[in-house]
Amino acid sequence: MNTRIVFDPEFLHAIHIRGLTIGALAKLARLSPATVSAAIHGNPVNVRSAVLLARAVAACPVVTSRTVVGIEAFSTDLTG
Repeated sequence: MNTRIVFDPEFLHAIHIRGLTIGALAKLARLSPATVSAAIHGNPVNVRSAVLLARAVAACPVVTSRTVVGIEAFSTDLTG
């Protein structure tokens, strides 16, 4: 059985309030930008990808300004 996950609009909101770009989130989650884009647009992704994305977003702080955050701002290890 191949289980797939679809994120709800709250996922996009969580990304937005952290100032993350698709590229930065892809690097943090160690996924392709295409996979991140698919998840953001409500397309199903596999469970492993969903977990990596959720961990990456949760590890990033909410930003108070509209500054876009790049990968260099974070040194979080998301493998564990």
